[in-house]
Amino acid sequence: MKRFILIVMTVVLCFGAYAQDKPQKERKKSQHEEIFNKLHNEKIAFFTSEIDLTPEEAQKFWPVYNQFLKESQKAHSKTMKALQALKNKSGEKLTEVEMQKRVDEYVASIAAQDEVFVKYAAEFKKVLPIEKVAKLYVAEEKFRIKMIRGFRDKGSGQKGPMDSGSASNVD
Repeated sequence: MKRFILIVMTVVLCFGAYAQDKPQKERKKSQHEEIFNKLHNEKIAFFTSEIDLTPEEAQKFWPVYNQFLKESQKAHSKTMKALQALKNKSGEKLTEVEMQKRVDEYVASIAAQDEVFVKYAAEFKKVLPIEKVAKLYVAEEKFRIKMIRGFRDKGSGQKGPMDSGSASNVD
């Protein structure tokens, strides 16, 4: 009987340990997703307000803008990989030809980011009046500054970017 109780207790304890929180990696990933979603929602509200989008304009604009973000993030990721290759942290001795190749890849990745920006400038003009395209670029910069200030202030114990109200003081 003691053996049976010992086995049952072991099984119960194993299930208890198994039922613990997700592994740290999964928790971090879900936290990052939560923060990203929060920032994205704040950005949508901020842009809609700053650009003064009508419902019809918003319906046309957001799919184009979301595609722009996707392509822009992909191009930025390639630039960061090219930059990491330039840093050469492994200490390997590169030939001049290899170093030239890495520099060229980095410069090409920067140019690709610019191409995405130029491509979508034309796309935005197709779905928004030019005045609102101008407001979009101003809103992008205001939002970027708001986020930088928010993260900087969060480090000093002040409100973070998602805690601070409007970005009207970001002129």
